[in-house]
Amino acid sequence: MSKVPRTKTKSLETELNTLKTLSDIGREITSTLDLEKILFTVYKKVNKLMDATIFGIGLYQPEKKLIEYKLAIAESKKYKPYTKDTKNKNQFPVWCIENKTHIFINDLNKEYKKYFNKNPLLRRELEDGSMEKVVQSLLYLPIIVKKKVIGIITVQSYKKNVYSTYHLNVLQNIASYAGMAIENAQHFHSIEAKVTERTADIIRQQKEIENSYQNTKLLSDIGREIAASLSVKEIVEKAYNSVNKLMDATSFGIAIFNKEKKRLNFIYYIESGEPLPFHYADIEKDNRPATWCFNQQKEVFINDYLKEYKKYKLNKPKGAVVGEFTHSLIYLPLTSKNKQIGVITVQSFNRHAYKEYHLDIIRNLAVYVVNALENARLYQDMEAEVKLRTVEVIKQKEEIEKSYHDTKLLSEIGREITASLSVEEITGKVYKSVNSLMDATVLAIALHEPENNRLCFPGDIEKGKKLQLSYEDLKDENRSAVWCFKNQKQMVINDFSNEYHNYFAGKVRAKPLRGEAVESLIYLPLSTPNKQLGVITVQSFRKNAYTEYQLNILKTLAIYVVIAVENANLYENLKKRTQETETQKEEIEKSYNNTKLLSEIGRGITTSLSVEEISQNVYKNVNTLMDAAVFGIALFNEKEGRLDFPGVIENGEKMPFGYNLLSDENRPSVLSFTNQTEVVINDFEKDYGMYFPGKVRLAPVSGEYPESIIYIPLSTGNKQLGVITVQSFRKNAYTEYHLSILRNLAIYIVIALENARLYGNMEAEVKLRTAEIEKQNEELEKLSIVASETDNAVIIAGPDGEIQWVNAGFTRITGYTLKTLKEKCGGNLKEISGNPKIKEIVKECIDKRKFVVYELMNKTITGKDIWFQTMLTPIIGKDGNVRNLVAIDSDITKLKQIEMEMRTQNEIISEKNKHITDSINYAKRIQNAILPSDEVIKNILPNSFVLFKPKDIVSGDFYWITEKQGKLFFAVVDCTGHGVPGAFVSIIGHNGLYRAVNEFGLTKPSEILDKLNELVEETFRQNNEMQINDGMDIALCSYDRSSKTLEFAGANNPLYHISSGELAEIKGDKQPIGAFDNRKKFENHTINLKENDSIYVFSDGYADQFGGISGKKFKYNQFKNMLLSLQGTAMSKQHSVLNNTFINWMGDYEQLDDICVIGMKV
Repeated sequence: MSKVPRTKTKSLETELNTLKTLSDIGREITSTLDLEKILFTVYKKVNKLMDATIFGIGLYQPEKKLIEYKLAIAESKKYKPYTKDTKNKNQFPVWCIENKTHIFINDLNKEYKKYFNKNPLLRRELEDGSMEKVVQSLLYLPIIVKKKVIGIITVQSYKKNVYSTYHLNVLQNIASYAGMAIENAQHFHSIEAKVTERTADIIRQQKEIENSYQNTKLLSDIGREIAASLSVKEIVEKAYNSVNKLMDATSFGIAIFNKEKKRLNFIYYIESGEPLPFHYADIEKDNRPATWCFNQQKEVFINDYLKEYKKYKLNKPKGAVVGEFTHSLIYLPLTSKNKQIGVITVQSFNRHAYKEYHLDIIRNLAVYVVNALENARLYQDMEAEVKLRTVEVIKQKEEIEKSYHDTKLLSEIGREITASLSVEEITGKVYKSVNSLMDATVLAIALHEPENNRLCFPGDIEKGKKLQLSYEDLKDENRSAVWCFKNQKQMVINDFSNEYHNYFAGKVRAKPLRGEAVESLIYLPLSTPNKQLGVITVQSFRKNAYTEYQLNILKTLAIYVVIAVENANLYENLKKRTQETETQKEEIEKSYNNTKLLSEIGRGITTSLSVEEISQNVYKNVNTLMDAAVFGIALFNEKEGRLDFPGVIENGEKMPFGYNLLSDENRPSVLSFTNQTEVVINDFEKDYGMYFPGKVRLAPVSGEYPESIIYIPLSTGNKQLGVITVQSFRKNAYTEYHLSILRNLAIYIVIALENARLYGNMEAEVKLRTAEIEKQNEELEKLSIVASETDNAVIIAGPDGEIQWVNAGFTRITGYTLKTLKEKCGGNLKEISGNPKIKEIVKECIDKRKFVVYELMNKTITGKDIWFQTMLTPIIGKDGNVRNLVAIDSDITKLKQIEMEMRTQNEIISEKNKHITDSINYAKRIQNAILPSDEVIKNILPNSFVLFKPKDIVSGDFYWITEKQGKLFFAVVDCTGHGVPGAFVSIIGHNGLYRAVNEFGLTKPSEILDKLNELVEETFRQNNEMQINDGMDIALCSYDRSSKTLEFAGANNPLYHISSGELAEIKGDKQPIGAFDNRKKFENHTINLKENDSIYVFSDGYADQFGGISGKKFKYNQFKNMLLSLQGTAMSKQHSVLNNTFINWMGDYEQLDDICVIGMKV
């Protein structure tokens, strides 16, 4: 092994031993509380680690400005105990303490100057009288505990260069341990001294506590004893017997203040066990201890009266008023809640009889005496007070009972009116009940009509009679209702002649617009946070009819009225909007379908090549748009001067050819053609004279007499083609809407007629020129002649699409000649067409050798948008190849504009639908509020499920679950209709069930249904808006958990009971809730249930749903089998299966009705 590792190993071993020694020192010195032992232990251990020829530990006492050396050793000899004054700064330990750092010197003569200008070390005498040697090396370290210097430790040697940083580090560790040990020892000695001191205190306090306890106990006994005393004599006697056990109370008495006579009466006073005669002290004239104490409300404490009376500025004593003269006395004022009652006193014939302790006793006794005196006084006044309080309690009881009754009645009124759906109904119900709460001889609710700037009074009631509808203009500021509404403040008048001017200063009382003049009234504004609704008023013909109490009742009632009015308004708006939505939906669907059909008719007839074919195609479809028992097209025969009807169809049969001469001016067809005007007749007998005054109706050329007709002229450009007609054998068969449809149809017919005429002329021309078909220019010339005759735009192009010729109609419609077209747009059909699929269209026309019809949008030469329907026809040569392409463009811009207008209208209607849907969503929130929450269902029916799937946003079905008188109630209710109407009927049903159970206290299902029917019919009678056939079907159950007994009653709806794998159907009565002939009482069914039995109630929506492969109803048999198959399955799982089965069954079919199913397992 090399020398370096060996040296390193040895060094590590040394360090390890040092650490072990330090650890031993720490454990040893911190485990003892003997200071001297600590110091000697440190010294012994340090000697093993370094040269500690001189060793010392000094304890710093900053309060004395000293360092006390209890242990100082040199060469194993102990120094005499000594101290160093810290005022002398030229000392190593003082420097070390003040700088809180070590001193490290290995050659004193050279290194002391690092700390001082002068060498501070002096030689000292040892215990044996010898002198110490001169130190050369030294270490001083401050002993610091918790950042506080508590002393110093030092090692010193007579040799030079003895200490290294290693020794410094070792000593620093020892100083830390020494600091902890010294602090522990000091604390221990300090605590030990305090313990000795505290022990003596505790023994003394224990004695005092025992005495105090005994005295307190005695005082408490005195307090209990005198508290039951009902006279001053009894109090003094009982207190006197006991207080002498606590002190010298030779004399004891209580003086009571007499306010009227301004004196202190010593009613009962005992001295030496005997009562003294009655005496008193005048609080204004007598200057005695009793009066001074009372007047100053301060204590008098005297132990030698002759020497101390001047302290209280008392008169010089002349002897006692009664009894003997006392030298020691205590007086205390007696007060209760700032009320001066009198004084209490104890007195002794001995001097210096009392101490502070006795004063405390009398203070405590005074508290008991005051309570006893108050009790005595209260007892004396008690009978009168009891009588007075009895009257007040009876009055309060009556007021509380009245308030409870009124509050209950208000709540009942609130529930009843919030289900009302008109202001007249609300007013009637309020009037019926409110007169039991106050004098409401007149009751009115007025609603604000912002569009008319007025208040509407739709149903005022005066003396039980309904007044006629009236209004108050908001400009008429002399009216109470107007003042209340405009200022949004209450108006209370109890004497009209005297109080009217409080609201209408300087104005004359206005005459009532309805009824008689009243003497008292209250007006309150009706409003929500965002809206002023109107006002409510009660009025009386008596003066001073209303109090603050009745005002508060009306304020509460006004809140319910606001809710009821808002509900009524919401119902009206929703009903109106629902009707509008349904009407608009029907109109949109009808308009869409009609537009689609018109477009299909247009496409069909524009490819027809004869008038007969056009008539047949139109007749086949037009009857789905209107009553067209007769349909015909008449063409103008210029040569014969007549209108020819080549293919009129009547009741599905083609009529023989007929015509109307233009000279027959009394015929509607001639009038329409000649004047180019529309003729609309909906009742021939009444309307014929409007068009032909004084003329007789002519017989039809063929067929029967129609009652309603429409004639529309057919023309293109300046060319009159003929007329179109639809006719019906019913009166009033046609509307403006039908006329609009026929106008659009006429445009398609004109295009078709032009196409047919052009095609017919072209066909004849082709046949005529077959022999010369090879001569292209001549053919084109002829074709151009034919094309020139039409007002439609015609283009002739080569088979490659290169444009060769355009007709005058093309130039008239677009503004382009052939030359300008080629210059500005291009010379090929594929370049000028606005249809993106033009290449495929041209290819199809050439490949299939047949015409193709398509639409496109182009621009005229002026930049105006124009829509064309184009028929592209191939011209076939002798060789069978396509020689030319002929494009005939019909202007359909008007049709496209109509389509765009309808699209815009549809967008507007969609936006309206959104607003209506938002309102219906608000109604959904109202409906959701009446449905029990999941938490309520879980608490009442823990082992159950509810499947609830409204068809629309709001539902006509609802479920009801509640608990009352230890019974659980649950029901499924199916109201007439679905959506908004059904939802409002459901609110009426929910309110009726609530009232039947909570207001009328019914628990038997049959009786609940009888009462519900009564309440619903009453609501329907009061509300003319409700339909007479509105009502509901219901399955209602009442379940007693303790006996496992279920009661059931049903209106049209049954209950399924599954037990031991078998399903029993308990049918409800065959009658609904609502209007019904031959009504009878509902039947009550009782079922005794067993563990794991299941109960199901439901509406008809599930079983009636169309779906499946065949699109049939689900039906009840399949519903029953599914429920049977689910037995043994958790209710939550049953819910999932029922829901998924319904969705899968319905598929792409529309949901037919609302769905509601409740399942419960015992």
